[in-house]
Amino acid sequence: MAVRIVLADQHGVTREGLRILLEEKPGLEVVGEAQDGAEMVRLVVGLKPELVISEICMPGLNGLDAAVQLASLAPETRVVILTADADIHSVGSALLAGVKGYVLKSYTIDHLLAAIDVVMSGQVYLCPHVVSMVIADYIRCLKVLGIGGLGGLSSKQRQILQRIAEGRNTKQIALEMGLTPKAIEATRRRIMKAVGVTTVAGLVKFALVHKLTPL
Repeated sequence: MAVRIVLADQHGVTREGLRILLEEKPGLEVVGEAQDGAEMVRLVVGLKPELVISEICMPGLNGLDAAVQLASLAPETRVVILTADADIHSVGSALLAGVKGYVLKSYTIDHLLAAIDVVMSGQVYLCPHVVSMVIADYIRCLKVLGIGGLGGLSSKQRQILQRIAEGRNTKQIALEMGLTPKAIEATRRRIMKAVGVTTVAGLVKFALVHKLTPL
């Protein structure tokens, strides 16, 4: 059964070219075209396609707000954004609106076809540039919030935790890391507080659960 698609873009030439490219692919059928968000919503509600491919910037009602409406009016229809450029705010708004795919027009048709396959399988697809943007923003947020991996432990704390989990005593760890036993003990207490445990056994379990050591 073919995937029925509605295209939404204010430029007719863009829609026509995209329709030709998509319908060359077996199993894809363009059943409607919209030049603005309001028309996109009307078509989707009426035609009930499996997929919408939409630009963000459209007159009257933009693609993101149209996607928000479709989330309640046609929840079974998946939305893929196909747009000229992206910023983290637009990507975030799209994901919050329930959009399942985000592809830049600078990419080839193969990326859009990959997005369709992934989205129709029930997953989310972001083109490589958008993935890099989302990861960079995620890392920035972690830094702002002061959150790191493994409960916010520093590299030195993780190294000490790993050695504890692997059975080394305080003197051995101090010798290996060039620190004093008192520094190791103080760090161990800080690690316990950071990860919410009160015993060495709890530390070992934490390290194993988080794959910090293969033991």
